[in-house]
Amino acid sequence: WIEVQFNSARGTVIGGQILQYLLEKSRVVSQAEGERNYHVFYNICAGAQMDSSFKEKFRLGDPEDYHYLNQSGVVEVEGISDE
Repeated sequence: WIEVQFNSARGTVIGGQILQYLLEKSRVVSQAEGERNYHVFYNICAGAQMDSSFKEKFRLGDPEDYHYLNQSGVVEVEGISDE
C-alpha cells in the first residue's frame, strides 16, 4: 500500500509512505470484528461524498451501504483520512 500525501491548497505531492498489510485468504470475503477491508473502497466512497457528479456518475453510496464494507461495523479509523 502506498500512501501519497498532497498539499491541499496547491495539489502538489508533499510526502508519502509505504505500508505493508498481511492479506489472509479469509479477509478477501469477510472481515473480523473491528477491522476494515480493502481501503481503496473506503477512499472511493469518501471521494464521492466530496464530488456529487462523481457520486452520481458511479452511483456510489456511503461505506455503510455496502455489505462488503460494513461487515465489521467499522467504516472509519481514527488517524486515517479516506479523503
